[in-house]
Amino acid sequence: MKITLREVKDDNTEYIVQYINSYRKILYPMLGNKSPYDLINFNKVYINDPLASFILAEYENGAIAGTIGFVPYDNRFQQIKNDNVKTVEIVKLYVEPNIRNLGIGKRLVNFAIQKAIDLNYKVIYLHTHPFLKGAVDFWKKNGFTVIDIECNSDMTIIHMQRLI
Repeated sequence: MKITLREVKDDNTEYIVQYINSYRKILYPMLGNKSPYDLINFNKVYINDPLASFILAEYENGAIAGTIGFVPYDNRFQQIKNDNVKTVEIVKLYVEPNIRNLGIGKRLVNFAIQKAIDLNYKVIYLHTHPFLKGAVDFWKKNGFTVIDIECNSDMTIIHMQRLI
């Protein structure tokens, strides 16, 4: 099975958004069916912004095997402020369940990290949740450290970062 990675440039992105939305419904049923801003405005957020990127892992037939994206971090979490350091936020890492633990996620992360380095980012931020089985350990194995754990009424958020 050959999986290739590529940065999304001028694709018809509708199928990518549908793919991500299908994963969101499975992983985050509590969020309902409403698409977030970045998916409604996919091209604006990931394709047209020179400081953002969206990467696909694809099977030989072009079907999506996994995804990862990143956007400039906007200081949206009060306790995580990187005002003076160029910071990127990793989002939407998904890998097909039948090919997990084969290194596809690591390849996607490494591709995104290299792209972030090329764009002169200094810190990579992300957040995850304890209900996402294996997520914290995965990110730790990829060089990220926990910087804060936020417990609120909706869900626990684990904030992580990696210096690059």
